[in-house]
Amino acid sequence: KPHIRRFLKVDSFHRNAIISIQRIQETDIEQIPQLNELKFHSGYITFHHVGFGYDEQKTIINDLSFDAKKGAVTRLVGRSGSGKTTVFRLISKLQKPQKGVIYIDGQDISMVSGIMKYISIISDEIPLLGKNVFEVVSESKNEVNRRRTIHTLNKLNHVFNLPHSVYLERKIENNGANLSLIERKILNIARGIVSEKPILLIDEPFAGLDENMTYNLGDFFNTMKANKTIIIISSRACESIDYDKTVDLEANFSKKTETSSELKLLLQTQ
Repeated sequence: KPHIRRFLKVDSFHRNAIISIQRIQETDIEQIPQLNELKFHSGYITFHHVGFGYDEQKTIINDLSFDAKKGAVTRLVGRSGSGKTTVFRLISKLQKPQKGVIYIDGQDISMVSGIMKYISIISDEIPLLGKNVFEVVSESKNEVNRRRTIHTLNKLNHVFNLPHSVYLERKIENNGANLSLIERKILNIARGIVSEKPILLIDEPFAGLDENMTYNLGDFFNTMKANKTIIIISSRACESIDYDKTVDLEANFSKKTETSSELKLLLQTQ
């Protein structure tokens, strides 16, 4: 059941956090390197021969290389367990690659801090925390965020043909138990958009949607891509999105190969 899966995922994050804290406590503070802040430019993400496994016996990602850039939508595909969600965890530094390097704007993310200032993750699995819609969607209650939230909700209500269904003062009960699947999706997407972070990592946004809703939501993402780097995990294609590339995690290669000249130029400027 969805609520059981959600509980297990939250519990997994909790256990991982405890393990991370234990590792920090066991580490001599002098051994922890002082990292410089990420110098953000455009959000150009590069996976360079990245390998990762949760244990030594099973490699999930093997020699993965691809680029994702501002103004484009990159799609990740692959069967369950092929490493799609792991890619998001690696970009967010929740996991560290055992091989290869991940760059943002030519900077090795293992050597910089503050990258989550620029990354927003949109997923139906993230809890809806707050007493009402505004608290769930917005990190701040100032007037600018209020207007931004209203504008975003109006757009999404139109995308899903649910006029006035989701509004700021609507009460949220028990992690959104009083909301429909579509209303929950509206809040999860709105939360990622309202944050105005330039990198969007979107997990299965079209799950549970009919063809018309899928097409409209794809159009909505298209309107945002000019100023953002967007990576979408999607088991189903969306005809309204002009994907820059599709990365097959099972084959570990990109169907459209980017030249490395842009990355080389970024590295030369560091």
